[in-house]
Amino acid sequence: MFQYNQGSTMKYNQKFGVSSLAVITIAVMVTILVSTAAADWKDWFKGKPSLTDKQKQWVLYPRELQSSSNSNFPFQYGGHGYKFIRIYKVAERKTSTSVIPESYKIEWGWKLTVKNVDSVSHDLHVDYILKDIDRFTVMSDLYFSDLIGAGETVTLRSTTSDTYEKNQIQRVYYGTWSLEFGTTSSSRNLLKSLEGKTYRK
Repeated sequence: MFQYNQGSTMKYNQKFGVSSLAVITIAVMVTILVSTAAADWKDWFKGKPSLTDKQKQWVLYPRELQSSSNSNFPFQYGGHGYKFIRIYKVAERKTSTSVIPESYKIEWGWKLTVKNVDSVSHDLHVDYILKDIDRFTVMSDLYFSDLIGAGETVTLRSTTSDTYEKNQIQRVYYGTWSLEFGTTSSSRNLLKSLEGKTYRK
């Protein structure tokens, strides 16, 4: 029969410099690591979605700044592009009336270079959309910029997350954007939007 000898344990700890707190800390860390590994293996067996290195790279459409054919539009527009950042899991959530099952989200971002060629400051409303080969929307992001000063060139950037669906990334064929401007977001000049595209190779 095993007998616990507290004195022997204390001598062992003193001899090797191991405190009870250290032993407990190590045990907790091992438990956390094992639990995390078990969750990762569970996700792997369930086919956890992930991004390839290529999918994480920018899809860019470099271009020199150019003016709109609409002479009233005070911005020039240049290069733009998009990239996928990560796919992450959202844990199951319970509300007062239902249970929302766990799901996956995909985080992605875009950038667009513009120049204010007017003599006054303006802000911009950007609608950046990822579309498939048939021009159906796959993902989209709405963005309101800060005021952009007269003569100022900026690269607008935004990241957002959408609900991940199977083969969603493979559907994306190109990125497209539209611009609207106003002196403030509440008094926006709803001119016909500009649009540009960049195709995924």
